[in-house]
Amino acid sequence: MVIEKEITANIFCQGRWLVAASTVAFVSGCASQAHLPAQPNTLPRNSIAPLAHKSPSAKVSRLRPVDYLPPVQPQVILHLSSRKRVVALTFDACQTRKPARYDQRIIQILRQTKTPATLMLGGRWMETHPAVTRGLAANPLFELGNHSYLHPHMTKIALPQMREEIQKTQRILFHLTGKRAVLFRPPYGEYNPALVRMAGSLGLKTLMWDVETGDPDPHESAKSIIHTVLSQARPGSIVIMHVNGRGWHSAEALPTIIRSLRQRGFKFKTISEAQK
Repeated sequence: MVIEKEITANIFCQGRWLVAASTVAFVSGCASQAHLPAQPNTLPRNSIAPLAHKSPSAKVSRLRPVDYLPPVQPQVILHLSSRKRVVALTFDACQTRKPARYDQRIIQILRQTKTPATLMLGGRWMETHPAVTRGLAANPLFELGNHSYLHPHMTKIALPQMREEIQKTQRILFHLTGKRAVLFRPPYGEYNPALVRMAGSLGLKTLMWDVETGDPDPHESAKSIIHTVLSQARPGSIVIMHVNGRGWHSAEALPTIIRSLRQRGFKFKTISEAQK
């Protein structure tokens, strides 16, 4: 069971919610420039895939409609149940109109350590990384979620465009993998009642986090990322990092984070698995 907030106008009038949403939006955007010593990493240093320069194929760009999921109650997941010592690692893979990369070191670490994780994929990113997307979907360690198509400021666009950002990403994911996401993470951590209701109407819960690593900031060292996670992680915590090449030191920090949390008795689960 998770702590799930039904979104109403009254809830969003509470200062704590508004401050949380605006603060994480500033430091956590996948396309934002601004925003732990780990054990020596044996993975190759140059493991970040090069920028994808090819245009998305017509087969992916011109997708037929798919059957969408039935609506769910509009809700925001900020934290999982604290009754069990479970932590959820989540990684965003987003892309604007500018090319983004893929830090395969992170996925290698997760596979080598058999660590489940939830990967929030952008539609444009999946278009330029179709083989990677299929490979991630085929691995039972990972749950794939929806992170919009072009990573816009969702609260500043019209409702039809808001819907298309979510639906197009669902179509791309289904086209490439046969899977439908049940989680939606708003770009930059920005959301409002209209967006949460829109996601719910399309069968998706809105996923946020409570441990912010700040890994898009190149000045955040592996040491500082480790410190942030280990000092803030609690039973039910949701950690946000990036796998699109903008989590500059995440791969260096990840082995120590995983090892240290397991030594403390924590288990790792995907979001949906933790909800069961």
